[in-house]
Amino acid sequence: MSKDGSLNSGTLASLASVNHVNLVAQQPDGSFEFISDINNVAAIYADNLVFRAKVAAGEVPGVSRFDKFGAGSIGTSLVPISGASTYKTPTSATALEFISTSTNDGVGGSGAREISVIGLDANFLEITQTLTTNGTTPVPLTTDLTRLYRWGVVESGSYANETVGSHVGDMSIQEVGSGPIWDTIQSTPFPSGRSHIGAYSIPTGKTGFLISKRITVDSLKTVNVYFFAREKIDDVTSPYTGIMQLIERDFGLSGTSDVIIAIPKGPFVGPADIGALAQSVVGTAEVSINFNILLLDT
Repeated sequence: MSKDGSLNSGTLASLASVNHVNLVAQQPDGSFEFISDINNVAAIYADNLVFRAKVAAGEVPGVSRFDKFGAGSIGTSLVPISGASTYKTPTSATALEFISTSTNDGVGGSGAREISVIGLDANFLEITQTLTTNGTTPVPLTTDLTRLYRWGVVESGSYANETVGSHVGDMSIQEVGSGPIWDTIQSTPFPSGRSHIGAYSIPTGKTGFLISKRITVDSLKTVNVYFFAREKIDDVTSPYTGIMQLIERDFGLSGTSDVIIAIPKGPFVGPADIGALAQSVVGTAEVSINFNILLLDT
């Protein structure tokens, strides 16, 4: 039998351990030992789940995971899968603001009173900021962003249940001065509470690997999905070296499609964009996408 070094180092050298984690069992000393006995499959599978849980909980130094979920109504034009059918990628940090269509999404209201916003700052580093909402009055974000890939309600005036959501109106992040919308969290058919942006931007100092992907489509419709990646998004001077490249495409999808990734796709060296564009063959279709990115500190 052979052993790999501990995954706890968080270095690229340990990526081999990540690639075949399904085939190994972790030892008490932190190493991963290859097991050829088929009777140990259950133990290997359980160990794999434990390791993934530790990564998700941030308990493995140098290794993390970002789970991405996106959904939206898609027409015949090719657009990002998101609440606003867009994923803004400016070359410089942009001033943004929050606004809702309901006055109840504010201090003392029955809806969202505080939101959290996650994206990349002017240096393409991840930043999380929290702000107090003010209903239909715009509230500026404290830090300008180059990317926005997750945001949602963190404090509400209502105890949410199956009939009452955590916000009342359609909430949006837009450019300051009622400018272009970057994303929208809708209140119908039920308040979503969190964004559903089918794209992610790997921060500076991280290297990402695509490890899983699932696409779900309205069973009565057919959709084409294109999965793109673009590295060097911080190269903002022409001629640009950050090239947007197609890394997967799925045609004629209907229902649920699980894409099996035997070996993680990558590496995608941050700062880098990765995400999906989709189009309906006929009419409008509801589409969702889930994908997981394994991140290593670099």
